[in-house]
Amino acid sequence: MQIQIDPEFKALIPPLSSTEREQLEANILADGCLDSLKLWSGILLDGHNRFEICSKHGMPFKTEDILVDSREDAIIWICKNQMGRRNIADAQKTYLLGKQYEARKVTEARNQYTKPASGQSDQQQTSEKIAAEMSIGERSVRRAEKYARGLDAIGESAPELKANILSGKSHAVKKDISAIALMTEPARRDAIEKIKNGERVQRPKMTTPEHENTVLRDTPNDFSFLTEEHKLIEDNSEFDSFMDNSAEAAELMRVLDLER
Repeated sequence: MQIQIDPEFKALIPPLSSTEREQLEANILADGCLDSLKLWSGILLDGHNRFEICSKHGMPFKTEDILVDSREDAIIWICKNQMGRRNIADAQKTYLLGKQYEARKVTEARNQYTKPASGQSDQQQTSEKIAAEMSIGERSVRRAEKYARGLDAIGESAPELKANILSGKSHAVKKDISAIALMTEPARRDAIEKIKNGERVQRPKMTTPEHENTVLRDTPNDFSFLTEEHKLIEDNSEFDSFMDNSAEAAELMRVLDLER
């Protein structure tokens, strides 16, 4: 069988350190490839490092088919599988959580029997399901998606920085990473350079041009009008929750208006 490598799927696999890679290679050379590679329609979902090592040394390996219905379901499977591993870095876990949420919004939107509860958007219903499954806050799920979008935006022009963030070599602030996805050039390029240099990033101000359908949920709040004494409210969890819920309600009203 010809095993296919999908770049998007491979990007979801947390990178190994050089020490971890050397140890894995030594183990495979000594004992063989003990764990089967996981495939979906011939596409590799899990076992990228083992596949590379076995191919390099011409060693045999076993495969196992994973039954999922779509590309998004495959992404969800990868994210859950990787998040279940021990010693996964916080940045990697947040990124995988965000990518899982992105994919699940697509799969659940396809399900005609999934109807949002009163006052909830489809997205909020999905984020609440994931939050309940993982015993975390619902807002943490939506924040993870913004973080994943920002990290993917960084990876487009600075893949080495994305890798360093995921591996823990770069300790960039999550809010700064999330802000990258909302920026356009050259602001994005300048912000990425600041993150490389260990500097903080100024989040873009919220704009709502009349000709654009702005998704308020993904737009940061501008607190520039506050004094330094009052700016502490920006990091207040209760106030942040109020702003997030207000944005969700505003987005729901916008969608309803478009459907009339």
